Amino acid sequence: MTAGARLSGPHWRRVVAALASNDARTVYAQIVLGARLPDVAADLNERRRNRAIAALLESGLVERNAA
Repeated sequence: MTAGARLSGPHWRRVVAALASNDARTVYAQIVLGARLPDVAADLNERRRNRAIAALLESGLVERNAA
């Protein structure tokens, strides 16, 4: 691989950083298991929930969709 080439997909450092958070791990697991967004991390306050979702979006582990 050349110095300018980059692998596609999520950057591993962002993935590791996102999954270092217990809240983000919980949210990720719920999303992967099919929970609807209103039900994801319903026990967290809004700020913690939004921060966990933002970390997952920025890492590339989850994506927004119209559904």
